[in-house]
Amino acid sequence: MSNSERTSPIYFCYSPKLNAFLQREGLRVIGVGNNVNTGRKFWQYERGEKLDELLTQWSENRPNK
Repeated sequence: MSNSERTSPIYFCYSPKLNAFLQREGLRVIGVGNNVNTGRKFWQYERGEKLDELLTQWSENRPNK
């Protein structure tokens, strides 16, 4: 992850499975859209300590590594 991604106040999630995990863990989506170049759906989350902890947990335990 680049420094600019870490400092951005918004996290863009392009994975439906990760999105479902984040919502199960109590995070609220703050926006939904489609990438103008690829058409892929994304979900936006506000950056914070809880999101960062969940992203670390996901990357350590995610299915289909």
